Amino acid sequence: MIIRKAKISDAEEILEIYSPYILNTAVTFEYTVPSVSDFKKRVSHILSEYPYYVCEDMGRLLGYCYGARFMERAAFGWDIELSVYLREEAKGRGIGKALYGTLIDTAVLMNIKQIYALIARPNPESEGLHEGLGFKKEAVLKNTGYKFDRWIDLILYTKSVNTGKPVQPVINANKLNPALVDEILKKYTDMLN
Repeated sequence: MIIRKAKISDAEEILEIYSPYILNTAVTFEYTVPSVSDFKKRVSHILSEYPYYVCEDMGRLLGYCYGARFMERAAFGWDIELSVYLREEAKGRGIGKALYGTLIDTAVLMNIKQIYALIARPNPESEGLHEGLGFKKEAVLKNTGYKFDRWIDLILYTKSVNTGKPVQPVINANKLNPALVDEILKKYTDMLN
């Protein structure tokens, strides 16, 4: 298995992983599966500024993760929201933890200060993953989304990084030192093998 940067050409297989979450779960608040063309635009948009990684095993993607801007206003520029999705058969193998670790370490390089995750409740697997990685449950946003004829709560998790360091401009993920990014990718790939 390897963890590597995602490419726009991965979009169709990434969408294949994501689609069951849309159709069968309240993990995402989307109702309909986007077209491959629209999804490629999403992947391209995130890749233009933020980290996007996949876990690949013998040419097949088992999961993916990405970071994206948390909110649009300028003062939120040092914040990032993370997401991770896995194929059903990939769960319980440490892939989610490795992908998230890759994102967190990349966020540190980018000079991010606050990492956020929004988790639809109930989701004990995701809650455990976040708590195990040092995220703190900050709030429960009651009845935030409506899907499958019911209201769904969101849990807001946070993780502070680069604490004690002066505020620095955020670095676009594409402008990070490639050798440092490769070290991160190798570290978490090694963790899986």
